[in-house]
Amino acid sequence: MLRHFSDAPRLSVRMDACAKTQVRTASHHDVPIFAARPAVMAIHLAVAATAFGAGGFIPQARAQTIPDARPAPASAAIARQYDIPAGPLPAVLTRFSSEAGIYIAGSTDLTKGKSSPGLKGVFSVRDALTVLLAGTNLQAILLGNGGYGLREKPTSASDARGDAVLPTVQVQGAAVLSATTEGSGSYGAQAATVAGKLPVPLKEIPSSVSVVTRSEMNDRNMRTLDQAMQSVPGVTVPMNGASPGSLGYYSRGYELQIQYDGLPTYNVLGNYLPQFDLAMYDRVEVLKGPSGLLQGSGEPGGSINLVRKRPLDEFQVSGSMSAGSYDNYASDIDVTGPLNKDKTLRGRFVLADDTKRFYWDTSREWHALLYGIVEYDITPRDTVSFSAAYQRTRQTGFWAGLPAKNGQLWNTSVSTFTGADWSYTQAKTLELTADATHRFDNGWNAHAVLTHRVALPDQNSASNLAGSGITDDSSTVGYTVQNNHIRDQWDGMDIYAGGPFELFGHTHTFTIGANVDKYTQVLNSGRKSESASIYDASAITPADLTSGTGTRTLQYGIYSQLRYKLFDPLTLVLGGRASWFRNETRDIWPAASDWSYAGVVHHKFTPFAGLVYDVTNDVSLYGSYTSIFVPQTEMTMNGSVLPPRTGSQYEVGVKGSFLDKRLNTSLAFFYMQDKNRAFNDPNDPSGTYYLASGEVRSQGIEAEVNGLITPNWNVTAGYTYLQTKYIKDTYSQGMAYDPAEPTHSFKLWTNYRINNDSLLDGLLVGGGVTFTGPLKSQTTPVLKQGSVAVFGAQLGYRMNKHWNATLTIDNLFDRRYYQRVGYLGNTNYFGEPRTVMLTLRANY
Repeated sequence: MLRHFSDAPRLSVRMDACAKTQVRTASHHDVPIFAARPAVMAIHLAVAATAFGAGGFIPQARAQTIPDARPAPASAAIARQYDIPAGPLPAVLTRFSSEAGIYIAGSTDLTKGKSSPGLKGVFSVRDALTVLLAGTNLQAILLGNGGYGLREKPTSASDARGDAVLPTVQVQGAAVLSATTEGSGSYGAQAATVAGKLPVPLKEIPSSVSVVTRSEMNDRNMRTLDQAMQSVPGVTVPMNGASPGSLGYYSRGYELQIQYDGLPTYNVLGNYLPQFDLAMYDRVEVLKGPSGLLQGSGEPGGSINLVRKRPLDEFQVSGSMSAGSYDNYASDIDVTGPLNKDKTLRGRFVLADDTKRFYWDTSREWHALLYGIVEYDITPRDTVSFSAAYQRTRQTGFWAGLPAKNGQLWNTSVSTFTGADWSYTQAKTLELTADATHRFDNGWNAHAVLTHRVALPDQNSASNLAGSGITDDSSTVGYTVQNNHIRDQWDGMDIYAGGPFELFGHTHTFTIGANVDKYTQVLNSGRKSESASIYDASAITPADLTSGTGTRTLQYGIYSQLRYKLFDPLTLVLGGRASWFRNETRDIWPAASDWSYAGVVHHKFTPFAGLVYDVTNDVSLYGSYTSIFVPQTEMTMNGSVLPPRTGSQYEVGVKGSFLDKRLNTSLAFFYMQDKNRAFNDPNDPSGTYYLASGEVRSQGIEAEVNGLITPNWNVTAGYTYLQTKYIKDTYSQGMAYDPAEPTHSFKLWTNYRINNDSLLDGLLVGGGVTFTGPLKSQTTPVLKQGSVAVFGAQLGYRMNKHWNATLTIDNLFDRRYYQRVGYLGNTNYFGEPRTVMLTLRANY
């Protein structure tokens, strides 16, 4: 059994293309291999339960993938004794990283042929790196996950800003893998956490995962989750009277669930609840397909994981100002750095605001965000953090959409407003989060997070249901008038431990955890129906509040995932979750009632299984089975509640990581079944009772590519073919299940930055297209729209190493089209016309 890390195989330096994979080697001191004996027992039980036989648990000093845990920045300030002779720079850095216990990223091309003067004496990490790199024209920079990167000293604005991805010097030993995207300069992430808590390379995840990186958000001026989701291949953002995402986001025919830093939530998408400004997030991860392993209950469309920015231990300030069409003005500032001399205390503060008019008349929107986080290293292996985020949002003029006219899509101006000018939606949202991480000596992490969120959304509107539409002779339509005052509260807790272990000569990874999710809502509402002219909806009077109801939901579960290396090219991924779910409702006023169950599920097991076969170092084949459940409240004739709906998916595909891991590709084929859906009992003429026999099928193909074609050329693109169909349903059998999602869709965005000594140095040229296939409503009369391609363009210039400007034009050719047809009785919504945005961005 290994007693000293110095007994590990000889260290060597090899090329690895992405700066997201840093490296660390352990010190030469004796360290306990694993101190948490209960976790060892848990691994034994997991291996036995998954029928892999018995075997000893013997950690060894082989190459391992360690979770995305920030190494203790305190070590950077601790002075140590070193005696490293001069020599070739790669060899000197290899020895130093081993003795200092740090992560170093850089390119072998940078270090090749260079020498180091060595190091003798007592130095901190930062001072030591300065001495070791003396005379090499290289410098060490702090990366977003706490490691260090090597690059040439800035000779241009591009180098200073770090726009190019830094390839990695990887030291064989205990390698760390980071999913952080900040500072990478790439649209392609190298790893994600949405599929299993620990960061895993995208190529090794047996499911479809897309990531919107920090660089893509910056380049494309993304301020809202709506904008991020509109860029993700295979995701549809339905338009509605409030912000586009107020109805949620859809993939593969179903609504996506949401997580915050991996903590699953219930019922926080939709319901006119705006999400926080993207300025506070490092990345947006999207898992497509059932996500029951970590999510618990929910629709089978997939899950969005919003990952917050963390503090850096080197001072940095960045910000932007934007101005554009329809009085769109936005700004943000982001300040981060150490708060004490030892850099064990770090902080980050983000302020952002956005105000604009909509392209339809009357409506305006404004939101402002405050986000702060403090992170403290209690010990070199223990880190805690506390964060708070507060946002206010208000939109005046609730757009009611457009009715059909004479049985056709209405050929009117995109500025036509059919709502009431007194209508509005607004919300105040507060989120408090605390988390703690402990890093064990053998690469394992234990992590706990606790989040409290309160949202106070209000909505007062006259929504156009349109009936059968309008004609040349009549403009009267039916409106639903709503007045909602809501208090939503969500409390969540997640605890897990995970990391690598050695068994039967291979390195495997195991994760085990539990989470709790509590959601409560108080809804005071009023609702009425009125008819009015489509041109004079403001004549309708607002609805009075008439009732109050309460809802509370509790779900909790335990989960685990095992990545087991059967042999070198083949990895088996097994996981499962046992979930408990309870939903209760009651009337609060005008007459109070007792709580009544609206859905109860006990010990529901959702399995996950996958295989990943590494054909080459760059290409993998995979297959997986995933599942999730949705509680139901409908009753059978014998008085029992229907069992939960179950969504299950089979997916096979191929993934690639090319051009020194700069460019990610994927091709997936999926087949999904949604069973146990409520189906009217044919023996019940009243239509009151149901059977759990309805079924929907969703199947299709998804292809995606993203990342850097060259260090200066970024691209993200994806094609989706989707077919949804009611296989068995009371009213809609044989019809498309989700007609709002087109059968064919394609999204592309790319840009190229010129970095040379010519007059064009610093110039950025970019653009893209969003293609949507034909849309057809399931209403009478049937409304149809052909295929639509909407183009965009971008031109930018880097003025110096700190400042750059971009001009972005969306819908370049001002294409007029409907984004959504046939919603709620032939209500239709135009897509956004041409808009122009000028952005000035700074980074110090």
